[in-house]
Amino acid sequence: MKQRYAVVFEQSPNNYSAYVPDLPGCVSTGDTWEEIQEMVRETIAFHIEGIVMGGEPLPEPGMSLEEAEAYHNEALSEYVREPRTEFGDEGSELPATFGMVEVEVAEELMTAARVR
Repeated sequence: MKQRYAVVFEQSPNNYSAYVPDLPGCVSTGDTWEEIQEMVRETIAFHIEGIVMGGEPLPEPGMSLEEAEAYHNEALSEYVREPRTEFGDEGSELPATFGMVEVEVAEELMTAARVR
């Protein structure tokens, strides 16, 4: 079964990172844009499997791109910005992109999640 999740992608000078607001703790990194796209899909699938295998209810994907952006901006506003001189600009934010990522979740995992 396919699930679609809003993902926040950030670019640093050396790599990319991504996190999924609907799945707390689901984060990934990659050296290139192409790699982070692949890695975040694998990470989401692995994260969902861990949730289900741990007996927890599977969070439904529900965040829109606009909600993901608001979530990200709110987190940044609460973050105490330290100077990031390694990025060449004190206190600058990492460039962020927001996208929907679709992953295939094994039917047996979906069934196991419903049974609990």
